[in-house]
Amino acid sequence: MMKFIIYEDNKEAVDRYKKIINKYMLKKNITYKLLVFNKYCRGIEDAIKNTSGEKIVYILDVEVTGMNGIDLAKEIRNRGDWNSQIIIVTAYNQKNYYLLTNRLLMLTFILKMELDKELLLSLDTIWKIFFNNNVLT
Repeated sequence: MMKFIIYEDNKEAVDRYKKIINKYMLKKNITYKLLVFNKYCRGIEDAIKNTSGEKIVYILDVEVTGMNGIDLAKEIRNRGDWNSQIIIVTAYNQKNYYLLTNRLLMLTFILKMELDKELLLSLDTIWKIFFNNNVLT
């Protein structure tokens, strides 16, 4: 089971994420769940609290009312979840975000104008991380 947690307040962007994820996951033989949050609320707090042993992909928009995606990523990591994969999405190309994402072990930083191509590439990488790890570490 894989879980995708989308944190985005733009409905059109959420629809694009869902379309890309559904298209990708239909080719895989695994169940998955999509959870969407358009603001920081009790629901997302519960979702990031209860993650033990799950394969989770966070897709976080930088600019969301209440708590931005970078702060939410910090919250996820501060709770001890270093196994989930985090993708940060924004409409703006700002180099400062790259520095923050590296320290939080985020998978990638995607510009919204490159979403269709980059999200698919990121999903391939995540699949390999989650399911092609046949080596003892």
